[in-house]
Amino acid sequence: MGVWLMGQIACQTPDALVPSEPVGELAAEITEKGKPIGTPVSKSIGPEGGALTSPDGNLHVQFPAGALSAHTTLRLQMVENKAAGGIGPAFEIEPKETKLNKPVSFVWKFGKDGLNGTAANVVGLARQRENGTWLGKSNLHAETATQTLTATSPTFDLKYPLAFYQNFYLKYDANLLVPNQQMMLTVAYQPNHSDKEEYASRETLLASLKSWEPVDHENLRNWRLNGELAASANKAGGTLSVHNKGEKALYIAPNKVPA
Repeated sequence: MGVWLMGQIACQTPDALVPSEPVGELAAEITEKGKPIGTPVSKSIGPEGGALTSPDGNLHVQFPAGALSAHTTLRLQMVENKAAGGIGPAFEIEPKETKLNKPVSFVWKFGKDGLNGTAANVVGLARQRENGTWLGKSNLHAETATQTLTATSPTFDLKYPLAFYQNFYLKYDANLLVPNQQMMLTVAYQPNHSDKEEYASRETLLASLKSWEPVDHENLRNWRLNGELAASANKAGGTLSVHNKGEKALYIAPNKVPA
């Protein structure tokens, strides 16, 4: 049963993640480094520019002309996504000491199910620091028609692991339910991203990622099931009832699998 979180978030103009002091007063979550997945992809790229593509073809790292001063054999290694709210690919680019003259672009083709129900315009890109914390921002460029997200490199080097993450996401306990099974739903968010200073200057500031926190009832409304308001949704897809003044919703699967 697919339960989809839908929201209307103001779109922002894409911009590079620039080095800065992280905003927000809440402590960042420390995570372990993600383990490598598969074998790396290697390619020689020179001053004329070029691209590295992940083995599944969904992630493209694009080096514009002039980004590199000389031909360099670069390696793209996919890794486990350990970022708080992590979604989609996480990766490293080597050699880590490679210096860039221009920022590179990361294009993720998320496809039909890659976002796991969240909205494209609340997904961000984060880099993991040496102490295990993450810095990220979520004003990426989303293309609904091509189902892609584009971000630019956070710094003019390649020394840090990078990962996509969700700034808001639906938290639940199971991906698959049997008939009549119940599941409580809450909405999670990155608290530091809600800081007023960061919101006013989100083109330039980064936020530390921390463990998810629930959105309170004052900032959460219009629960929907398959696009319909919870109270009037077609019962063939199950039922959705709102609890705790709208802070939570209980989903009950229908008594038989829908056609």
